[in-house]
Amino acid sequence: MHHINRRKLFDVFKANTDALVYLKGGMVAHRYNTDFEYSFRQESNFWYLTGISEPDFHLVLDLKDQSWHLVLPRRDAKYAVWMGHVYPPEYYEEQFKPDGVLYDDQLERILRRRNPEVVYCMDEKQAITMRQWGLSANTQTLPEALAYCRSIKTEEEIECLKKASHVAGQAHRAAMKAAPTANYEYELKAAYEYITLKHGLQHQPYTGIFASGKNSAVLHYVNNDQPLPENSHVLIDAGAEYKGYAADITRCFPVNGSFSETQA
Repeated sequence: MHHINRRKLFDVFKANTDALVYLKGGMVAHRYNTDFEYSFRQESNFWYLTGISEPDFHLVLDLKDQSWHLVLPRRDAKYAVWMGHVYPPEYYEEQFKPDGVLYDDQLERILRRRNPEVVYCMDEKQAITMRQWGLSANTQTLPEALAYCRSIKTEEEIECLKKASHVAGQAHRAAMKAAPTANYEYELKAAYEYITLKHGLQHQPYTGIFASGKNSAVLHYVNNDQPLPENSHVLIDAGAEYKGYAADITRCFPVNGSFSETQA
């Protein structure tokens, strides 16, 4: 799937363009000044083009010869102790079939030596890095090109969306069944996320809304901590994410399972 996505992006640009595409993958986020790590979820565009779910990677696409190069973080033994096995470059060559693999501390030297006319970047922060390395950077083209590519789904992508939608539908039904005996909004959230986790979907596409009564009128209500009034209603706006592809479903229903005349 990801090799098709790269091909789609290459095809957006003119052939033999003396330019590079540079993307920086996601990084681990910590809670304030602690060692608590939030569950890592790869940056969407990086995932779209590589299928790599690890943090601290980079990607370089060479538009001139349409090659792609994977840039690995150089991990040390301390990292392995805390985070687990560190794979060698050969692992990524075998698993992902890039045209080249290098470490991040080699990236500046290699890009300077390549010296393209321009480097297409996703944002100004990444562009600043390129300019500090003496390269010309453009932040206008790549976001638009990727948005265009991602709007045209392959059959495999459509299957991922169907899978996410199927699981989200099951989760909504589970939350509805739990409502008559639940006391708080977060119990519905627990019933919902149990189903998504049971299917191996460990990331939510967004923070779900499990809002009862007047809370359902708040567009981005995410506290999900209020009692469930017996004769009121619940609005659930929640989805599921499968391999980076998201479902988004909203339903409104009575807490006790029966619509009143007003609710109906």
